[in-house]
Amino acid sequence: MLITMILHLNVKEVEADALRFTVQPGLPENQVDLNAGWFDLLIEPGESQTIQLNIINLSYEDIIIEPSFAPASTTFLGGIDYAPNDIEPDVTLVHNFADLVVDAPEYLVIPGSGSEILEVTLQLPSGEFEGLVAGGVTIEEREPEFNMAENEQLGENQAGMALDNRFRMTVAVILRNNLEPVDTDMDLIRAAAGSLNARNVINAYVQNPQPSFLGDVTLWATVTDRTSGAVMFQEFSQPSSINFAPNTLLAFPIRLDGILLEAGLYTMNVRAETEDDEWELTYDFEITQEEADRLNAADVLIEDEEFPWLWVLIGATILLVVMLIFLVVLLKRKRALRNEYEDAYEEYDEYDDYDEYEDEV
Repeated sequence: MLITMILHLNVKEVEADALRFTVQPGLPENQVDLNAGWFDLLIEPGESQTIQLNIINLSYEDIIIEPSFAPASTTFLGGIDYAPNDIEPDVTLVHNFADLVVDAPEYLVIPGSGSEILEVTLQLPSGEFEGLVAGGVTIEEREPEFNMAENEQLGENQAGMALDNRFRMTVAVILRNNLEPVDTDMDLIRAAAGSLNARNVINAYVQNPQPSFLGDVTLWATVTDRTSGAVMFQEFSQPSSINFAPNTLLAFPIRLDGILLEAGLYTMNVRAETEDDEWELTYDFEITQEEADRLNAADVLIEDEEFPWLWVLIGATILLVVMLIFLVVLLKRKRALRNEYEDAYEEYDEYDDYDEYEDEV
């Protein structure tokens, strides 16, 4: 009862999190698809354009929002992400969307039940480019009680500590100089052992080197032993479930599900299909002993090799049984000798002297 009272006193009523704002893109005249809920802009080389996003506060309190910008990326699940993340831009990416943003406010204060227009100015490269530049504008909320004036006086680490419970929305932005289609292509640029969620995987790094989206892709990946040719591991995606953003790299994981990595020479074989194209790709790679040991030690599905207590117990039991048998045999022999000695003594006791006994015997 005491514990229940203490727990009850420490319970705080927490409201369920809910999105406190929404974003509506203001589509301009050079929008390619007027029915889209994102920006798809046809812009001449070297031109600048300011896009507008109407941010509507759905709460009764003032909120502070921060915009951020990132190029479109392809996640390991085969989806397209327009928000900032830890995925490094691919080497084939010529124009990073984030670098084309030349003017945007650091933050905006949106009054309760009100709205504000976020303006972001883009500057296109002077030379004409093929295909698309894809990216996203992400709107993220700070805590309502967070004071921007106080933040400017805090150190960077302290300011970061004050941010919590953030909401975000991302609006995709696609830029193009023309509507000409771009040929599709796909490469397998690398294969290597790695870790995903503390579990061993072998990644096939599949690249979309073209400045265009590549959608509805089906992937099959197989790892074979280069010496014997035996199939070691394999993985396949759901049909038409993989989508590539322009100029991006997909780390497609083959999950080992607790199987130990072994050092050796291997070949990654990838087959990719779309409705119109098909690719057969291979890449030779090596897993070193040091790499295998390090990844195996970190894999949560691989149990540590414990001291063989079971075998020790079995051995000790066998040894004990042998010792008991030996002891029983020894005691029986000793008892038999004692009985033999006692019988001989009784027989000797019937004679008057030893000489008479010896003569009888």
